[in-house]
Amino acid sequence: SVEQVRDAFDDAFGTGAGDSVKLACADDGARRIITEITLGLYGEVDATPDLRSLLRAANPTSPGCRRGIVDPVGAQ
Repeated sequence: SVEQVRDAFDDAFGTGAGDSVKLACADDGARRIITEITLGLYGEVDATPDLRSLLRAANPTSPGCRRGIVDPVGAQ
């Protein structure tokens, strides 16, 4: 779920980082597959960017797709 993904970003990059994450999904028969994860960033992206700061400085974004699956590599 988008909540699980956002919580994982909060755990990894600090509270609020997950608010910048958006999922995109596509239907594939009876399955809903996560096709894209978009990260909102704000600030200077230089040779050694601080992803934690860039994520936390971005404006919150809509969550997009609420729930989907990750299709394993090679699965059909």
